[in-house]
Amino acid sequence: DYQWYRNGAAISGATSQSYLVSAVMNATDTISFSATHPSSGAVVGSACPFLFYEIKVSAVAGSNSPVCEGSAINLTESGGDAASWDWTGPNGFASTAQNPAVPSATLSDAGTYTVTVTDANGCTSATAVLVNISAMANAGTALAMDTLCLEGSGLSVVDLFGKITGEDSGGAWTVAAGTPGANFNAATGTVDPNGLPESVYTFRYTVTGNPPCPDDSTDWTLTVERCCPPEICLPVTTTKNN
Repeated sequence: DYQWYRNGAAISGATSQSYLVSAVMNATDTISFSATHPSSGAVVGSACPFLFYEIKVSAVAGSNSPVCEGSAINLTESGGDAASWDWTGPNGFASTAQNPAVPSATLSDAGTYTVTVTDANGCTSATAVLVNISAMANAGTALAMDTLCLEGSGLSVVDLFGKITGEDSGGAWTVAAGTPGANFNAATGTVDPNGLPESVYTFRYTVTGNPPCPDDSTDWTLTVERCCPPEICLPVTTTKNN
């Protein structure tokens, strides 16, 4: 039979060969035990020179989340009293720096980052921080610019979405240059070239970025010009003399 004692007083339930100290101890506490031989009944005991340390270390983790895709994740630990750090995270991330960074973060770098700190006495504390990463907005790439003849008629309506490729949905069209007036329909992203004055018109597609990522935009240009000399293309008016 076994019995463990704290400062001479029996510890309730501590009757096994080993004893895990889970209660708060003082630095001056003495832990002792007695053991009774099952056959002879002889009792032996020992007072162990345990040394207890006050746990002062407490991990406090932080980050610059949310982070835009392609930017750096900056991790911080500011609990104080730590002598070493052990960070782990997504994609096999590991670091022993107090304030490590993940450069050029990808979407797969999002997740939970855990830090375990250890003080000079070997006491440890762990905590975690969640890092969110926002995808970059993509307004696509403009295709070849168009040129239309002023004197044309019955021209097809231009679908501006057909003039860009690879874009995110949900963006908006605006006029960046020129004054197309009612010939431009922002809601449908279309331009009616019939009757447009001779000019250069630039239309811009913008996708709003998910903070902290910026907006993204791309431009497509339509040039309306006279394709033949005015004396040939302009209507001819004749007058009949009586």
